[in-house]
Amino acid sequence: MSRGYQPEGFHAGSSGGSGGAHAAAAAGATDAARAGHSGPAAAAGVRLRLIRIEEMSAVGALARTAYDESYPGLPADYLAEIEAVAERARTAQVWVAEDDATGAILGTVTLPEPGQVLSAVARDGEIDVRLLAVVGIARGRGVGGLLMRLAIDTARERGASRLVLNTSTEMPGARRLYERMGFHRLFEREEDIVREDGSAFTLLAYGFEL
Repeated sequence: MSRGYQPEGFHAGSSGGSGGAHAAAAAGATDAARAGHSGPAAAAGVRLRLIRIEEMSAVGALARTAYDESYPGLPADYLAEIEAVAERARTAQVWVAEDDATGAILGTVTLPEPGQVLSAVARDGEIDVRLLAVVGIARGRGVGGLLMRLAIDTARERGASRLVLNTSTEMPGARRLYERMGFHRLFEREEDIVREDGSAFTLLAYGFEL
């Protein structure tokens, strides 16, 4: 197995509501692990693996806090979706970045199961990625880039033509990361959205050619 990716955590004997979906995920997680990219030097001492059942609540709270701190004013229903890790893990692969020295969770990202997609932004032959989050104390270590490299490597190994995602005009930090990594705008898939309270944003679409 390549350095940096660890498809541990869920296995055929796991118990809990999401164990069934992730029994297959753990067995199939080597589609990302074999692509192995341990990330830039800034991410030294960080490894990626599938989430464990006992971590779901904490990782959900971590992700919600990361978004709330980085992008104040996000609506409560979106923050609740971000926090709903256990629900998401029933049908998708939730990965975490772990500090090798301390075991602390530094970030998370969600990828689809093989043959699936997460959202309507993906078209035939594409794979999407959602809900990248990095804790404040880990920013600057390359954790976000490492998690996105996992997504790129996974999409490439599964034979996708493109990795796609949504972000918004309310998330400039995320946009800077994606553009720095080589993602480009998919303008034809973008949408202007007005909330019930009258606030508005543009749901942006980005793609990475594989």
